[in-house]
Amino acid sequence: MEMLDSTNDYKDNCVELISPDKTNTHVRVSSEFLKDESESSIKDQVKRDIIYVTFQTFAETDLDKITVTAIPIVRSSFNPNDTYDGRLNESLKQTVTTTRTDGMEILKKYLGTSSFKDLYSLDGTIYLPNDNFDKLKFEELDKVFSDLNK
Repeated sequence: MEMLDSTNDYKDNCVELISPDKTNTHVRVSSEFLKDESESSIKDQVKRDIIYVTFQTFAETDLDKITVTAIPIVRSSFNPNDTYDGRLNESLKQTVTTTRTDGMEILKKYLGTSSFKDLYSLDGTIYLPNDNFDKLKFEELDKVFSDLNK
């Protein structure tokens, strides 16, 4: 959770520790969408959230197994002056459990590397996700998600 909190990628209501069990930590993440967003765009982001959190976890922790549940939050407005009406859309929920070994196999298959650190590049004094990470999350999205979800 410290890793997810420190990146500020998910707001407070968009990340939750479901189980802190070190043998299989389980987290829930949620990206927010407007209610008129296409279902296909939401489904793709759900996959990206799972890929991102899974590989980020293996790059930045020593966990050997992670379960990630991604549930989109749908709301009518992002206007901070409007009353927040975000709701979890359970019908588009996905859950994937992956091991570090499975993650390394995916890295080898799509990037030709077995190092999770190859997903980041130093920018000044901080490491940021790089083009390799984007390849997993965008160019190879469906294939990588399928490999994670086997």
